[in-house]
Amino acid sequence: MHESAHAVEGEPDGLTFSPDGGWLAWNQPRGERSAALVLARLDDGLPTGDLVQATSGRFRDFSPAFTADGRYLAFLSSRTFDKVYDVHAFEMTFPSGTR
Repeated sequence: MHESAHAVEGEPDGLTFSPDGGWLAWNQPRGERSAALVLARLDDGLPTGDLVQATSGRFRDFSPAFTADGRYLAFLSSRTFDKVYDVHAFEMTFPSGTR
């Protein structure tokens, strides 16, 4: 057992290993309504160095999952759709929407 991260805002959730066992990904709460995806490189099951924050923590990113070949990390993201007036297009837009 090895502690690789200390939870300040909440407990890590959604732990998942890459298919080759070389990476561990999880979502780490960053506040009441936000969470970032974090990755740790592994060697023989132990972290090799610094953690990599894969998302900014601006939204609530969760449920990380590696693709079968391990090349990509997919995840869900809960985002708000607060519309704002776009002065260039003269209509309402959703700048924080999912793409």
